[in-house]
Amino acid sequence: MTAMTMQSMDARRIKLFSALEWVLIGCSTVLLGIWAMQNTIALRNILLVVGAVCSLIYWYQNYKVGLFARDRLSWFHWMPLALIGALFIWVLLQNLFLPTDKNMQWHELTSTWLRAFLTLLLGSGTALAIGRRPKAIAWIGFGLLANFAAVFYQYLPSAIERGTLFKTGSGLDNLLGGKVYGALMGTLYFSGLLGVLSDALRVNRSFKVLPLSLALLSAIFILYCYVFVLDTRNGLALAMLLSLAWIGIHAYSIVKGKKMLNSKQLKWMILICSGFVCAILFFGYQQFKHNPFWSHFIEDVNISRKIDQHTTWMNNPSIEGYPLAEDGRPVSPSTYERVAWFVAGASIIPNHPWGVGVLNHSFGRAIKSDYPDASVTTSHCAWIDYALALGLPGLLLMLSPLLLCFLIAGATPNQFSSMVQWLAIGIFLMYSLGELFNQAAVEILIYWMGVSAALIFPNQSRRPIEGESSF
Repeated sequence: MTAMTMQSMDARRIKLFSALEWVLIGCSTVLLGIWAMQNTIALRNILLVVGAVCSLIYWYQNYKVGLFARDRLSWFHWMPLALIGALFIWVLLQNLFLPTDKNMQWHELTSTWLRAFLTLLLGSGTALAIGRRPKAIAWIGFGLLANFAAVFYQYLPSAIERGTLFKTGSGLDNLLGGKVYGALMGTLYFSGLLGVLSDALRVNRSFKVLPLSLALLSAIFILYCYVFVLDTRNGLALAMLLSLAWIGIHAYSIVKGKKMLNSKQLKWMILICSGFVCAILFFGYQQFKHNPFWSHFIEDVNISRKIDQHTTWMNNPSIEGYPLAEDGRPVSPSTYERVAWFVAGASIIPNHPWGVGVLNHSFGRAIKSDYPDASVTTSHCAWIDYALALGLPGLLLMLSPLLLCFLIAGATPNQFSSMVQWLAIGIFLMYSLGELFNQAAVEILIYWMGVSAALIFPNQSRRPIEGESSF
């Protein structure tokens, strides 16, 4: 074969790689922007199918040109993907050998779990593409931000009518599937941003003023939407927790001499920390004004956990009434429901070690065996709902990929290792606090598992394929 023919083949291969990468990144960007929105199922399905097909081709092309062998992937780099695959096998086994509601199980298998498998392909393929085009990670951020731009656009007319942008209201109900999805998308953005900043500091990468400023302003915009548009305590609490943890970890490393920064990086570090602290204090104070229940949080939790003493949690506490504190005030409705349902859900997991086999209202199905009069449907903790739906094996297969990605990213650092770790923390916390048990929530979880599992591959800054000068 002549040199000219070889060059022609390499040129076609480069164009194919480039096209597949941008299709994958584009599908993920649009999908993340509409995933939580109502009445988008048709577009989501189209994006998932197109993205999954392109991902399969892209994975095959990477294998064909020897990139996986060249990067010297060890067996443990494949383990997270293998465990996610085992989760799908477990779901299939549940359907075949542990039937509880055959019609609903079959429906979920051919809808929720099928789409979840497509999201795994899309997420892992997108991560491989971002490995070759690290700057394209910004497009994923744009997709997450699109959710907040949309709810703000819907909120804006009512804000103008009231004459202020700083009064709690909601443009949420007619657009997103629930407040929790706003909190989820924001947590993913914060986790990713903090991870990207950590990776930059870890390898002493210089900051560019414009991208960093836009990223930080976007984070502040999300905090604004948390308080005044969505009025979600979960989202704000996690943003504050993650940001303060990030500041504390890096401040400790600098003080102890474990992290050496030049003068320019140190100035940026001080600016970033100051901005985060000021934003957190301002929006935290605003949230506290709108939700004074924070001042009684510990007392309310202590009352709410006594599920056998206070039993209105079993049905509709808003009608039957909430428990009273010693001073005669009712406990926070949100705190009571979340804590009581969490305690009740956790207490019945041992009675359903193999799960009820159905994601839809798994808590409501399982609770009947221990509390026949209960009519609640969700524990408000996704991991408990998943444990009751999929059993302890299913829960283990959901949590272990996140844990493995976290550990492998720390043991074999690459340019995205810190981001993978912060994403694992953010996802775990958000799914611990959120009512994220339905179809879209499972799909989003599996998508980010796929992203994390492929981002931990070593040498993420992919070396060029034969004949390629640069990407």
